[in-house]
Amino acid sequence: MRDKVLAVLVIFGLWAAAGAVELEFLSSYEIRTQDWWFGTMPVGEISGLAYNPDLGIYYGICDNRGKDPEEGVAGRLYLLDIET
Repeated sequence: MRDKVLAVLVIFGLWAAAGAVELEFLSSYEIRTQDWWFGTMPVGEISGLAYNPDLGIYYGICDNRGKDPEEGVAGRLYLLDIET
């Protein structure tokens, strides 16, 4: 599963680089990750964010850095609807 997610991210990264644009940092917002749940799944530690303008959605990646895979906490890919 990890290899498939990595392959998708690499392909997406190459596609995004082909149409690279200049970015400007606007702001940040910190969420207390211990309080953020979607159903029974904890949400947090999103280390990468990308926007798909054709679909109007964001992709967020949680790569599970520093966590023991034996704990059952796998990396996750989120589809996000963020109002701007």
